[in-house]
Amino acid sequence: MVNARPRITWAAPLLLLILGLSAWTRWLHIRPLVLPAWVDSVHHVMIVRLLLEHRGLPATYEPFIPEGRFFYHWGYHALVALVAWLLDQRDAFQVARLVLVLGQVLNALTPLPVYLAGRELFSSRRAGLHAATLAALVSWMPAYYVSWGRYTHLLGTLILPFFAISLWRLAQRPSRRRWLLTVLWGVVLFLVHVRVAFFGLTLTLVLAGWLAVRRAWRALGYWVTAGAATAFLLSPWIWYILRVPTVYRIATMPPSSNKAWAAYNTVPWGLVWVPHNRELLALATGGLSGVLGWGEAPPELRAASVAWLVGVLVLAWKKPRTARRYAFPILGVLLPWCLVTAFLVNLEDVGLFPLRFVHNGAAVITLFLPLSLGTAGWVAFVTGVLVPRQWQRPVTALLVVTVGAWGAWSMRSVVNPVTVLAEPADVQAMRWIRDMVPPDAVFAVNAWRWQGNTYAGQDGGYWIQVLTDRRTILPPALYSVAAPRETVRRINALLEVWSQADSLDDPRLRDMLRARGVTHIYIGAKGGHMRPEKLLGRPYVRLIYENSGVYIFELTDE
Repeated sequence: MVNARPRITWAAPLLLLILGLSAWTRWLHIRPLVLPAWVDSVHHVMIVRLLLEHRGLPATYEPFIPEGRFFYHWGYHALVALVAWLLDQRDAFQVARLVLVLGQVLNALTPLPVYLAGRELFSSRRAGLHAATLAALVSWMPAYYVSWGRYTHLLGTLILPFFAISLWRLAQRPSRRRWLLTVLWGVVLFLVHVRVAFFGLTLTLVLAGWLAVRRAWRALGYWVTAGAATAFLLSPWIWYILRVPTVYRIATMPPSSNKAWAAYNTVPWGLVWVPHNRELLALATGGLSGVLGWGEAPPELRAASVAWLVGVLVLAWKKPRTARRYAFPILGVLLPWCLVTAFLVNLEDVGLFPLRFVHNGAAVITLFLPLSLGTAGWVAFVTGVLVPRQWQRPVTALLVVTVGAWGAWSMRSVVNPVTVLAEPADVQAMRWIRDMVPPDAVFAVNAWRWQGNTYAGQDGGYWIQVLTDRRTILPPALYSVAAPRETVRRINALLEVWSQADSLDDPRLRDMLRARGVTHIYIGAKGGHMRPEKLLGRPYVRLIYENSGVYIFELTDE
């Protein structure tokens, strides 16, 4: 790693091309969407609205989550709120659109921090360009984040390389400016996403181990003081969230509850083997994973992996000094980073107390960083040995353009239609609700048990509360960890019965809804367990709105 000052070089036009292709794909991904996708997006919009309303951090999630204490990492939401304030976009529908668009703007910037990380890690602009291309246009993550609304995790992965670069440069050539910058990046990373900050910590542990081997005690001293300063600056917020009853209960949960956590913390193999991950892993491991058949590698990938492994070994034997330059960051930094992270995320498997705030799913969707960097390192090594020096830049340009164009074309669509809850008709209906339905109305919306004791929406009705300020029986998903236990039990007791019903013919269900103040039934364009044909013509409801598959019924006294 070197402390290279940024300047305009031959790599700049290629990096701009990668950024342009990345922006094009991200725009294509959201072009059909009217609202951000899936469950997390709803509470992201909720938090941004609360920040705008309170002009700072709120104490609770009221009025969206009854009795819900605010505790969520808020760095991303503060950025969106700032942009909304600057653009004067404070209407709920404007905020939701801004969350969607700004999220893709951030996603399109993926090549920049990954390029810088690759350049720093391998002291090679060629490696940086390959890494940027792979992360933005070949790896399915983080492009796929838009399907989940994982905007906080996304911003965390963009900040993580800057934190790591700053940390390493502080060790190489300490200065007050670099010390302050490292502390700043550490604070921001923690406030944006705690789990990604944890991955930054595991990387720090690996790098600290190498500094200790080199007896670089002075550099480690700077890191320790930077870590202490970071913890000091974060201490008021950490102290606050630890006093939130739910957070404290999760953090201090006895080991006897490990089985429930282990079930939640299972490795999501479907995400491990998303498109292109088998190939990236085979390249990043020097062909080893393909040779071993990981991820049910097809025969052609196994054959290519054998050739790749043999080629890397032969070239390493011929050019051992060059091989060490590229192999050490991969085998000495990226691989230990993955192994240390995997160990700490799965402490319960070795009989230790689990961390509980970070899980395998979060680690798996962050895997694109070490995979892209590792692959880029080996590609830069192989081409650097095989290609004459005067042709290395043209060959790098050819590879970047070819792989980037192919990747962008193959990634024109990554959004999972299952995660798209709202359609244009839902937005029209919610604007009608905001204009025509009394403010004290309460809606029953299609719901399902999502994770653990948390229910989520099945269609656009999930957005009603956040966009129209009309209450629903289904708060944003944070309710299960933000609200008191008794409140969660009360909410879930109704949702458990409601989510299993396909009609309102049972008078006990109607009485239960009325007892909770329900005045309206919303069925979105996507639909769910409650179907409109089971309500049309019934005496206990009155149809007051219908448009393009969206139905709104008013609950009557009959």
